[in-house]
Amino acid sequence: MAILLLFFWVLSHHAGFFSAAIVRVSVLEGDVVTLHTYVETNQQYIIWYFNDIRIAKLNGDLRKICTDVECNEGTERFRDRLGLDHQTGSLTITDIRTTDSGLYQLQIISSNSISKKIFNVTVYSVTASEQDEKSVKEGESVTLDPGLVRQPNEVMTWYYKDIPIAEITGYLSNVCKDVPDSSRSSAATAGIAVTVILLLAACAAVVIYYRNDQEKREDNRMQNIGQVNQNDAPVNKESLL
Repeated sequence: MAILLLFFWVLSHHAGFFSAAIVRVSVLEGDVVTLHTYVETNQQYIIWYFNDIRIAKLNGDLRKICTDVECNEGTERFRDRLGLDHQTGSLTITDIRTTDSGLYQLQIISSNSISKKIFNVTVYSVTASEQDEKSVKEGESVTLDPGLVRQPNEVMTWYYKDIPIAEITGYLSNVCKDVPDSSRSSAATAGIAVTVILLLAACAAVVIYYRNDQEKREDNRMQNIGQVNQNDAPVNKESLL
């Protein structure tokens, strides 16, 4: 079985016998990028290549894992910049450089199949004019101005270390921010609920007070009308005699 797997692996890698999907990835120099496998390793073999040079390998039972120099002696392009997810085999490249642009080939070898996926990664350099550094003290607020005029059909996304933290759609109808801590979220929800209850109670008190005041005014008005009617009643002549 091992010989058969090896035969299929050599055939797929060198002869290009198996078709492969191509995913295009564009990043900026210095970013962190993760190339996802979207699989669970189990007993599968996962191998990563960069321009036909093996840079990472993962055995499904985790008995053998290697990245960069460990896979090929003398190859130090990605020294200390590669990470391999032990559960999925996804490859993470930190502090990516323009020289890291190229084809990243993923091979997943299982007992009955071999799949292949290619990532075409393009790394764009960032000039000094495109960088803006801000220094703030802990606890202070900071505003990051993109300095761009956003068009209605555009989507603006903010990232922190390759993690999306905010997104604004063209019509400002879908603004999503970083998910807050669950405890803070619960507290905020409770605070909102208490505020709403207090507002409702205050409104009810105002309505009750208004109704009581109206009733008192109506009673006073009726009493005044009664007194006026008594004063205006016709005088009995006999009572004056």
